[in-house]
This record gives sequence, structure tokens and C-alpha cells, in this order.
Amino acid sequence: MPFPLVLKPRCGSDSIGLCILRDAPIPSRKQTENYIAQKLVRGSELTVAIYGDCVGAPLRILLSAGTPYSFLRKYLLRPRRVPLADAQLAERVRAAALRIAKVFAPNWAARVDLIHESETGRLYFLECDVAPLVGEKSAFAASLSAAGVGRPQQLRWMLNETCRA
Repeated sequence: MPFPLVLKPRCGSDSIGLCILRDAPIPSRKQTENYIAQKLVRGSELTVAIYGDCVGAPLRILLSAGTPYSFLRKYLLRPRRVPLADAQLAERVRAAALRIAKVFAPNWAARVDLIHESETGRLYFLECDVAPLVGEKSAFAASLSAAGVGRPQQLRWMLNETCRA
């Protein structure tokens, strides 16, 4: 596999333990079934909320291409998120996110993360978070708000769904 590579734990979340290997071999202690090595994809990190069949507006995470969206960046040094300006790409992302969410079949909500590779235009699936943070400043809430679903409606959906459980 050509370098650079992303090396990450097979079981984990939020990019904890992720590292980028620019040109060094994979350390022998990490050459086990507990780690995954994959191509480093350079492009834009995207996230979109799903609630049932309602798909939010895709948000672009404002990071430099190739910069990992690490735990530190997700929760402590949060980069800005903006609605995806390219309408055609936004529709591709929304359709892909809905297909992905249907595979994982969350029982109420999910957030789907992708990378749009700048060089090829290809979308790469990163994660389907079936227990997304839903707070007022979360990516989930921002994606739905950017799609025209205000915070009061979001809260009604969550409370109604919770009450039926």
C-alpha cells in the first residue's frame, strides 16, 4: 500500500488512536488484526444528520485537506462547520448518507460522516454515528438547522420519539 497511510484501531471511535504514517513502515506492534491501515484520502470532511427519512444539509468541516478530524478537533478545538455550497455535491452527499443510514438502521437518528476527495470527486464513507450528540451546538443540530429544521422542531422530534419508546 503506498504512503501516506492512516493507521487506526479496528475497534474505537472519534479518531482516538489514529495516526498518519507519511513514509515510515507500520510499527511491528501495530501489525496485528487490532489495527487497520488505509490510504490517506485528501479532501473535505463532510457530516450530515439523519432523522428517520429526513436528511439534514451536509456541512463541510473547515480543516485543511489531509488534516484528520481527530478527537481533539471534534470536541476541544472545534473547527467551523459551514453548509456545503455546491448544490449538486450536497445532493450526492444527502443521497449517500440516507443509503448508508438505511444499512445501519438506527432506531431514531444518526449522523453520517464522509470525505469528498478533491482530486477525484469520490465520496468516502467514514462513520455512521447511531448515537449522535444532539445538543444545540452539535453537528447533528447544525445540519438539520441548515436544512430548515429549527431547534424547536428538532426537540419535538426527539421528545416524541423518546415518549413512544
